[in-house]
Amino acid sequence: MEDTHMTDPYKIEKLLFILTIAMAWAYKIGELRIRKVPIVIKKHGRRAKSIFRVGLDLLRNALFQGDEMILEGLSLTPYLIGDFAM
Repeated sequence: MEDTHMTDPYKIEKLLFILTIAMAWAYKIGELRIRKVPIVIKKHGRRAKSIFRVGLDLLRNALFQGDEMILEGLSLTPYLIGDFAM
């Protein structure tokens, strides 16, 4: 955030909004991923990676590989619909 050198409050607000959505998306993707592949627990009892890091790695790989199938698999829409359906 500091590296942007932004001073316009509207632009800062937009950036924070986008960063918040991206963070929530990465965390949710990480949660969904560890249901299938649990995170390794190290000898000292802590996880090798955080849930957020697992999701961020998946998103980053999908975006840099440019594979549309991977991006479709990372969509949260089915899970969001399922959470709100009654």
